[in-house]
Amino acid sequence: MAKTKNEMSNYKPNPNDSVIVPIGLDDANRFIKAHHRYMTVIHRARYCISAYHNGQLVGIVATTPPTNNKVDDGLTIEIARLCTHLAPYNTASALISRACKAARAMGFRKVITYVDASVDGACYRSCNFISGSEFLRRPWKKNLDCYDAKKTSSIRRLDLDLT
Repeated sequence: MAKTKNEMSNYKPNPNDSVIVPIGLDDANRFIKAHHRYMTVIHRARYCISAYHNGQLVGIVATTPPTNNKVDDGLTIEIARLCTHLAPYNTASALISRACKAARAMGFRKVITYVDASVDGACYRSCNFISGSEFLRRPWKKNLDCYDAKKTSSIRRLDLDLT
């Protein structure tokens, strides 16, 4: 039986449920700083989405304008950070999927991301990302203490999605 509008507005999630909700950049950066393997905080974001399980924050995804100016056409957004910690199965895929749905609702046509070659990337493939080219990421400043890492670009076209 369908719930009435009044019953839905009084909905309180079960503490054992997983919930995906927006999150502020400051809270997302605290989670990134505490749990991301190697990346630092981000300084500007279009939007951040979080996943809670049993009342605990277990994952975030943060989107930014593209870091590569050649692809920044105003219709492209980049998933800059994806971080999960002690999360249930498929949390990363759920966060990426929500980020893509939000991007489509905001009028973006393409979502891109860059993934370390050492990472499997199954969560991106499950969200219909197509693997692009591999390249060697280099430090953007000569004195920056940063490692060279092989990265793979992945793209999802939102204007071609049927769902």
